[in-house]
Amino acid sequence: QGKAVAIVLRKLRDIMKAKRAHIEALMKEVDDGMADRRDFRSPMRDGLGGNDSKCDDSGDDYVANGETKNKYAEVPIVTSLDLNALPAASKTRMRLVLSVNALSEPVSVPVMVAKGKYAGKVLGLTSAIHGNELNGIPVIHRLFQELDVDELGGTIVAIPVLNPPGFLRNTREFSDGRDLNRTFPGKPNGNPSMSYVHSILQKIVTRVDYLIDMHTASFGRVNSFYVRANMLDPETRQMALLQNPQFIVHNSSPAGSLRGMASSYGVPAITVEIGNPQAFHNNFIRMTLEGIENILCHLGMLPETVEPPSVLPVICSKSTWIWVHHGGVL
Repeated sequence: QGKAVAIVLRKLRDIMKAKRAHIEALMKEVDDGMADRRDFRSPMRDGLGGNDSKCDDSGDDYVANGETKNKYAEVPIVTSLDLNALPAASKTRMRLVLSVNALSEPVSVPVMVAKGKYAGKVLGLTSAIHGNELNGIPVIHRLFQELDVDELGGTIVAIPVLNPPGFLRNTREFSDGRDLNRTFPGKPNGNPSMSYVHSILQKIVTRVDYLIDMHTASFGRVNSFYVRANMLDPETRQMALLQNPQFIVHNSSPAGSLRGMASSYGVPAITVEIGNPQAFHNNFIRMTLEGIENILCHLGMLPETVEPPSVLPVICSKSTWIWVHHGGVL
């Protein structure tokens, strides 16, 4: 019996060794494909000419053309995202109108744009397409607080709350009760959700080169920190591995999802699942931020080196929820 147990343990060790070697080979492929693109970057053109506005993230005030102004009192409302019109080496806040409600009032999303000193790729970050999924919001805020636009090559377009009606009501769905992440591509003359997601595609997704869509679990579920990505696509595979998650779930994306539609538009996209809903998980938030910084380094948008994972992720072909059949108090 002892000999049989030893044989089983040896086989398990061999399987784990083979899996580790496979993941290490994938990570090496990512490292080998990382050219130092910073050497080829050129200064970003300033589309606004003489505008010398500069935002200070340390307080509520900023100086523009010699005048002190409050950065929250004058957030512009725009109907299109014109990145070329923004000055280089700047951080800009605005509200982008995506639709109107039944009272003909604009439904807009908060947008944060960091445009680097150098030309480069455009990375999109979206959070809270389900209104009760909050962990992506502080990820975006912390990234922008730490970001030095004088070192940045390219542009980061971040939408902390992609579903404001759901966010304000602490619900997963949009104002008409539909799941936005199962409604893409939508259509301009459809129901409120359909017209809204159509605007997301036309006004946001078409403006970025890469997309990271941040989520959490839904109500009544406990989640870990993992990534959903198409591991057969070289670019999304690299993005998933660079995120350094606990798990990677390989799939092509569910029908009607933002990730799936972005991919169909030629925008490599991954979904990052960050813990549980309606709560902030500081450890997972930190890990997500580190992964995004890894991706920025890989894309040549930041000059730092990629941070390797302390523990290699487990790669799965599918995921399921485990439900309990009774409570555990008694």
